[in-house]
Amino acid sequence: MLCGRREYDKLFPEGDYMDKLKKMGAAAVQKLSNMLELAAIPLLFEKKRNLTVEKDIKYWQTKHSLCDFYYINDGQKKPVMIYIHGGGFISGTKRLRKYYCYRYAKRGFFVMNTHYDYAPQKQFPFQLHQLFKAVEFLLDNKDRLNIDTDKIALAGESAGAYFCAYLAAIAKNPSLYADLNINFKYQNDFDVKCLILLNGAFDAQRLAVSKFLNMGLFLHSFFDMPREDLLKEKNKEKTKYFFPLNYINQNFPPCALVKGAHDELGQDTDSFARLLTDMGVPCVSATAKGLVGIHGFCLAVKTKEGKRCLDIVMDFVNKTLNIAKH
Repeated sequence: MLCGRREYDKLFPEGDYMDKLKKMGAAAVQKLSNMLELAAIPLLFEKKRNLTVEKDIKYWQTKHSLCDFYYINDGQKKPVMIYIHGGGFISGTKRLRKYYCYRYAKRGFFVMNTHYDYAPQKQFPFQLHQLFKAVEFLLDNKDRLNIDTDKIALAGESAGAYFCAYLAAIAKNPSLYADLNINFKYQNDFDVKCLILLNGAFDAQRLAVSKFLNMGLFLHSFFDMPREDLLKEKNKEKTKYFFPLNYINQNFPPCALVKGAHDELGQDTDSFARLLTDMGVPCVSATAKGLVGIHGFCLAVKTKEGKRCLDIVMDFVNKTLNIAKH
């Protein structure tokens, strides 16, 4: 075990340490970002058609511990896709992602579209604890939901991809449950068989120097540390836990990666793919071009380019999970 309980409490003490001005800035960006997401819904809208939808299911005790389920109610046991939204750790709505999730549900998946609490109100590693509670809730109800827990894929974009990669890293490195003080009753049974990582944010050094809009605010809000401090040697004992790249090995799940041709974070996907290849982990990469090549726009699967990337990902996922095409 890398970190005992005393060390954990020292590294990640409970409390609110971000100064008031920065918190106000984060709140403003949070509100504006979510308003812009609502404005984007007409661009992504798709009819649910024959899908069964269960909305705003409470999976844990906190305000934003909510999820939606999407599936075809045909009595067939289904592979699972758990989707985790992005939003720079400080914003994002599951509502905007449901249209992307519909595509998987229409192709035979049981989809859990998952929300979580924002930073800076809640900071690392709280969301990891919370998302494992979402998985726990799903597995508690596996018989009622008629899901195949041997075929679980995690999917997310941007910060959501970060969380997916981290959940998979923990599942493949069980000592991290104790190191991060995560209480998860299925840690001996839960396995991730495939990841779908869209416009992901993974690399500490690259994010710390990135010119991506509001990146400094995102990092400070989530990690409670100014980005210039992320790379300081004196903080290494703590910052080594911040990024899932530190815990990827040859047992990591196969990954489908999508980057945007015009995305400031695209190099993160490239370096992630190289790391996986060097370790012998199966992966496929797609580069979204045109408008879909902007950060986060690969969710626009109604477009020709968005559908092309989706088809690449779906083909890889189906082969990895041994699922017949729908």
